[in-house]
Amino acid sequence: MQGTIRRDPVSHRWIIFTPEKAQVIIRDSAEAEPLLPETPGSCPFCPGSEHATEKEIMRYNSFPHLNKGWSLRVFPARNPLLRIEEDPKPGGHGMYDTMQRLGAHEVVVETPRHGGSFDEMASEEIRDILRAWRDRSADLQGDRRFKYIMIFKNRGKEAGGTVNHHYSELVAFPFLPSFVEARFHHAAEYFSFRRRCVFCDILAQELEEKSRIVEENEEFVAFCPYAGRFPFEVWIVPKRHMLYFSETPHELLPSLSRIYRSVMSRIRIALGAPAYNLMVYNGPSNYDDFTKNPLQFFHWHIEIAPRIFGMSAIALGGGGYLNPTLPEEAAAFLRKAG
Repeated sequence: MQGTIRRDPVSHRWIIFTPEKAQVIIRDSAEAEPLLPETPGSCPFCPGSEHATEKEIMRYNSFPHLNKGWSLRVFPARNPLLRIEEDPKPGGHGMYDTMQRLGAHEVVVETPRHGGSFDEMASEEIRDILRAWRDRSADLQGDRRFKYIMIFKNRGKEAGGTVNHHYSELVAFPFLPSFVEARFHHAAEYFSFRRRCVFCDILAQELEEKSRIVEENEEFVAFCPYAGRFPFEVWIVPKRHMLYFSETPHELLPSLSRIYRSVMSRIRIALGAPAYNLMVYNGPSNYDDFTKNPLQFFHWHIEIAPRIFGMSAIALGGGGYLNPTLPEEAAAFLRKAG
């Protein structure tokens, strides 16, 4: 298939696809490779090391780890990016704006098990991870000081992971991150012009064309986006239109856990367990600029980006991305991995 330049309809970013470079993109970037050397008993997220973390906000004790005392833990980050007790105190220094580090930063230790691959977890474990994300984001959204709740996961050294233990994080911002704000503006403009959600339209076209779909079940679709930034990037999108992940009904969590687990299994098998980043994109929280039709213009979704290809100077300097793998070919490769 020939290379092309494509525009992402959400961010309006142009992506250059170079399929002729696909044979040289696999890098030595293992999912389990930690940033710091490990010694026995040194992991702060393993059972027995609870004293090494902050006081728990939430704990589950579910199958299959009943004998461990817990199956999932949530607590404030020890060295948080933002602090819930801060006063923002916005100010300035000449032309430069500043504020204190108001916000929240929480860690979700997803399993007592050290190491291993995500798809080795039982479906009940994955359902509980999603439930913790949903319930903690709902709680943080209740704080009127916070404008955006980000849920993300960094797994492996190349993706910024620091511990060979499955964990994810939630950050509540007192502002709207610029990349997310640009997405909201583009999605709002699309809705204003067409009176439809851009993500619902993307989903309709992907289901019609099918060439980029990796997997589908009764409630969710996983596909390689038309203008994906990263090789083998996968989005998981609910078929129902929902603004916030926190509003996901409990009965949808089993369907989401199944497709999430399956997609991660395909990525591991097809790409050799690469490092990856995962982001849950939510609608804006308590943000006045988007009070007009907020439920219609945006659609929460998960984006998974395997980190098998480094960013070049042209990508960093030009503000765009180079992707050597066309999404149609990436989706076909991942489907076969199943």
